[in-house]
Amino acid sequence: MIAADQNPVLGYLKTVAVPALLAVITAYFMHRLGGFPVLGIGTLVLGGLALRAAQRAESGPNLASSAGVWLALWPLSGGLWRAGVSGHIFPYQGWSTALIAFLLLSPATPKITQSWAPPGTPVARLAPHVLAGFGAAIIVQIAAIIAHVLPW
Repeated sequence: MIAADQNPVLGYLKTVAVPALLAVITAYFMHRLGGFPVLGIGTLVLGGLALRAAQRAESGPNLASSAGVWLALWPLSGGLWRAGVSGHIFPYQGWSTALIAFLLLSPATPKITQSWAPPGTPVARLAPHVLAGFGAAIIVQIAAIIAHVLPW
């Protein structure tokens, strides 16, 4: 039997999945509070806090995971804000697509970033989460184009 601290599934849930789910919930309330500008500023502030925590070897990856999810939600929040949609509207398809895309990309991104981010550095601890968020944002944008722009 694998100990709880050595179980890769539990480790993934603790360091990526749970913070990502909490990040979606907080992102929704930030979007509801002030739309895309609040979410954008919050993402930048949280990214700065994550970098500072990673330099001190604290909880940088958890903060970076949350910032990555918020980054993944930029196309959705920005599109809703630009269209003038009320903040309480919750298009769950877009929010859940961002979360699922982030969670699917997160395990693959450390392999990609290790070629250009020196191991053990703050950038190496944060880059996988930011890259997963950026990739998930692209997936959300493509899904929005398919759903709302293409003439089916």
